Amino acid sequence: MPALVGVSAALGLVLAALFAAPRVVLVEPAGGAVNVPASTRLRLGFSQPMNVASVRAHLSIDPPLPGRYLWEARELIFEPEHFWPSGGEVKVTLTAGVRSRLGLPMLRSKSWTFEVGDPRIAYLWPAEGPAQLYARTLGDPQETEALTEAPLGVIDYAIAGDGVRVAYSVMRPGGATELRILNLVSLEDQQVLTCQADRPCRSPSLSPDGRWMAFERQELALGEAGRLTTQRRSLWLLPLREAGPPVEVGGGEGSRASPLWSPTGWLSYYDDHIQAIIVAEVDLEGQTSPLRFIPSSLGLLGTWSPNGLAFIFPEIVFTQAASAEDGTPSETFYSHLYRVEIADGRTSDISPGEERLVEDASPVFSPDGSWIAFTRKYLDPGRWTPGRQIWIMRADGSEARALTEDPDALYSALVWSPDGKRLAFMRRNMATAGAQPEIGWLQVEGGDRQRLAQDGFLPAWIP
Repeated sequence: MPALVGVSAALGLVLAALFAAPRVVLVEPAGGAVNVPASTRLRLGFSQPMNVASVRAHLSIDPPLPGRYLWEARELIFEPEHFWPSGGEVKVTLTAGVRSRLGLPMLRSKSWTFEVGDPRIAYLWPAEGPAQLYARTLGDPQETEALTEAPLGVIDYAIAGDGVRVAYSVMRPGGATELRILNLVSLEDQQVLTCQADRPCRSPSLSPDGRWMAFERQELALGEAGRLTTQRRSLWLLPLREAGPPVEVGGGEGSRASPLWSPTGWLSYYDDHIQAIIVAEVDLEGQTSPLRFIPSSLGLLGTWSPNGLAFIFPEIVFTQAASAEDGTPSETFYSHLYRVEIADGRTSDISPGEERLVEDASPVFSPDGSWIAFTRKYLDPGRWTPGRQIWIMRADGSEARALTEDPDALYSALVWSPDGKRLAFMRRNMATAGAQPEIGWLQVEGGDRQRLAQDGFLPAWIP
């Protein structure tokens, strides 16, 4: 009997040790995951608080990449400094012996692999009829994947800066709308907000830290002929980490719209009452504090530099010139690109060349911040065309050159590939009445180009 009691006690101690030992309860990307975006962060969740140094010492990643380690409660996050190699396999191993804060060891090693996908271009299709979000690889052969299955269609979308989460808005029966978030790693598709038919929501945008979703809410009313028209647009912040109602940004007269987050976490948006782009800080409660007011009569979206310290936007300028025939003044206009340094508000015209009568628009920084792609249309009678061409220039406006020469083609919605070698675009033939848009890409050096989707619109890159 004493021997049996001893065995039972020993067994009890073993079981207690097993239950008390720290365990890995979450890994992301999951083992066996495929088509993982190259920008994905590793996430390991533990059953109890861990010894940080011990975890770092027992964790190995193959291929190794430089990066930084972050802790959120019981989760370790590894944020790589560079993208994972496209099309390759990543193996993660956490060896036994890693200890919790209480000094208890993990008894078993944990190892798993996931496969990094090739870069993909996301887009909405078709332009006519309920659209869905698709992604197409640039490999050989190309593969197309439907990312959404919204019965009444997707309105618009935005890919977060981490390249993993997609915020999008969809139509619901009766005119209501819904905001959702799709995780491209776990494939979890989460509804986060439903908006009534008379106050539909759209233009969702995720903050870099994942704490907020900014979005527009339209206030509709009956207009002429009994049609619903937009009376006002308001801007809201929806908390994503804690449950809570949306918080309105600003308030008062006029509309606020077009939310765009900087890489540093500032929120930029347009206020049509004061005709300015506002750059604001957002605190933990969702309250905003304006940092910079940028006068803008066009109210078009601009682009943030990759370091988040500069903002570039197009602005229209009206001038008067004497008529060549009788000397009477006539008004002319042009659109140039302006760069604003957020720290001190210094603003400079960076549209390249000596030509003033141009229509420059759609600026976007390359991933490394050294180039800016934009579209240009000449306004003088000798060079005017119905289309608008793709141009690139250095960030300071030098070395500008055209990448396309299609007089009838209107290019827009430019987006750089993660490696900075390609530009995706939307193109429409202005010489053909009712022509549908198409999605394509071109090689910045060499000029190779390819059409990806006829009747597609709103392209974006998935790393």
